[in-house]
Amino acid sequence: MALSESDDYKATLCQAEDFADDSDSGPNLSNPFIHIRMPKASPPRKRKNTRGKKQKDPSESKIKRWTESDDDKVTFLREYGNLKWHEVTEFINGRHTPQAVQMRYLRSLKKRNDSLTFAERSKLQKIVEEDYKSRFKRISTQMGPSFTPIRIQKIMLMEAGLGDLLQDDKIWTKEEIANFLDEAAGDFDSFEVPWRADRLPSRAADYMMHRMFRSYNDLINHYVGGNASPASSSSL
Repeated sequence: MALSESDDYKATLCQAEDFADDSDSGPNLSNPFIHIRMPKASPPRKRKNTRGKKQKDPSESKIKRWTESDDDKVTFLREYGNLKWHEVTEFINGRHTPQAVQMRYLRSLKKRNDSLTFAERSKLQKIVEEDYKSRFKRISTQMGPSFTPIRIQKIMLMEAGLGDLLQDDKIWTKEEIANFLDEAAGDFDSFEVPWRADRLPSRAADYMMHRMFRSYNDLINHYVGGNASPASSSSL
């Protein structure tokens, strides 16, 4: 039986509809030539078993500082009580492990009662001498800007009854001061104060210079009020 042109057109439309996708109902799954990629299902996550495990205290992870009280207890209990390291730890409420206590004692505390080495004694002597030389500067800093080191020395000389050393070697007249100002011609950067004006008088300066260079043993007696001698200081 022969088909008309209209029948051929209808057959072509039917074939096209078989391969077309319907936007409402999704892809045509009945067509074997269309491959649909399905998403893979992810495996279920495994939950960590936290039952029976002790939760860590955040405070335990913090580094505990060594206090002066800890050092005193460790030194006393170790040297005078002859306790073992884990026993010493109990007296500081377990703030540090026995290993930490042992390292602290061996590195920092054991040398407290050791004799001075030659290098340590030389270092101590240098520090004491420098501290003595800078004593007036330290005092002036604490007193305030109006108390210069020179003024502190003058005050102490007056307090010690040595005010006669502060008498000026030369009294500057107004004319001499005016000459200094004229030479500066208003340029204050180039104007320099005469040395006798901002320093101790010569007699006071000589006296303080003699007091400045004192021996190490004299400085020890000055600091502690004892009667140090070379033999006694070298035995430390």
